[in-house]
Amino acid sequence: FNQTSSYEHLWFFGTNTSNFTATDQLFLNNLQISLWRFEVVYTFLSAISTSALNFIINQPPSNGSCSINPLNGTITTLFTIECPDWYDIDGIQDYSLYAWTTDISQRTIIAFSSEYHFQVRLPAGDNETSLLNLVVYVRDLVNSITQGNISSVSVMKNFEIINELIDKITNSSSTITNNPIVR
Repeated sequence: FNQTSSYEHLWFFGTNTSNFTATDQLFLNNLQISLWRFEVVYTFLSAISTSALNFIINQPPSNGSCSINPLNGTITTLFTIECPDWYDIDGIQDYSLYAWTTDISQRTIIAFSSEYHFQVRLPAGDNETSLLNLVVYVRDLVNSITQGNISSVSVMKNFEIINELIDKITNSSSTITNNPIVR
């Protein structure tokens, strides 16, 4: 950027002082730029001097996708999550699966895996629709994260197994470990 004056007090602060600050919004609004250079020109009566700082912003993983199978089930169904083809020059560290029903701010981590293919049991979806929203965050080895969109699924409660578990807990049954919820 050579037009710093148009962004002063938005992304840049201290352009005419010895302390210079660039806010995170400069980088977040320009994710397509990975190589950055900040250059300072000092003007003195007898000379002009320059100094520069070059750095590379870590780019998040890219070019992958995520899917889930099946799209319908109960709290005891084993769902398969696949997130193939993600690439990052630093390498992929892990995949984190989050779920929520109606309010994304209430999302909860369900699982994480270093493998792009993993299986999970999911909590029940929305009380009225059984819908459970999902997202996978893919993280590289230097902690840059990207969001992998994934289909919402329908996850119904299995009242028979829930009632069986409550009965076994109430009666202190020794066969409690056979209940799918306990497993």
